[in-house]
Amino acid sequence: MILPRGYREVQIFGFRGFMREPWASSIRIEDLLSEIGRPAGVIVKMRKSRAIKIRGELHIKEEFLQGWQSWPLLLKGLLNRGRLRRQWCASLLAQERGIPTPEPLAYLEERGRLLSSKSLLVTHYESDLMALSHYLREKMREASWVSLRGQYFLKGLGIGVRRMHERGMVHHDLKGSNILVKEEGEVWSFRFTDLKASRFPNWDEPEKSIPMAGGQRDIIRLLATLRSFFSEAERRLFLFSYLPLTPKEAERLIAKWEAESLKRFPLPRGLGNGCQ
Repeated sequence: MILPRGYREVQIFGFRGFMREPWASSIRIEDLLSEIGRPAGVIVKMRKSRAIKIRGELHIKEEFLQGWQSWPLLLKGLLNRGRLRRQWCASLLAQERGIPTPEPLAYLEERGRLLSSKSLLVTHYESDLMALSHYLREKMREASWVSLRGQYFLKGLGIGVRRMHERGMVHHDLKGSNILVKEEGEVWSFRFTDLKASRFPNWDEPEKSIPMAGGQRDIIRLLATLRSFFSEAERRLFLFSYLPLTPKEAERLIAKWEAESLKRFPLPRGLGNGCQ
């Protein structure tokens, strides 16, 4: 793996991997390694073999596989295709291409008998960023925001997703929890996260057309999130901002994507009234 400038290969406590240099956090990487699988900081999610935590300015994802009952994950680790490793590599590529994503700080894995039994991914945590779904749930309580600002938000989101595609990344799981929103006065900035399934065309031949190959999958998935909050007419503002086409040229694609999104991602019960 060719590391970008500012990163180095490390070996710590039997773990091997890569980290940002210099390490800017007051929380030592050694402490994070010793806490894998144990409660520490703010626990966002903790399951049998995975955890997500927040420690100060660090967002931490862990995997701690428990024997052969986790054999599918162990096999992926053997093939260097573990989800945290894939997310690390994709985050570095996104960063190289100027695609906004939480800054990757460290990835380390413990290997025993050829298998990765523990792994750690650390990215920069910004407390003023909110997941898209959470942000919209909050804003939909404000009638003035919906009537005065919602349209501008949808246009900004469409432009943000288009720029991601123009810079050569297809997310492949572009839902409300994987887009982070930061409100900055009259505008918004977006970060794309959880990139483990992302794909990148050859950067020497960047995709020029919109929608780029595979990009429609992102739009169809994201429409399912937006359908919970915005009417069809409002969603069209997002789609027209995404598509650099004339309204007549865009109409066919918009109808196709809306129908496909509804077919693949039916609206959960209780969210259908007034959102169609």
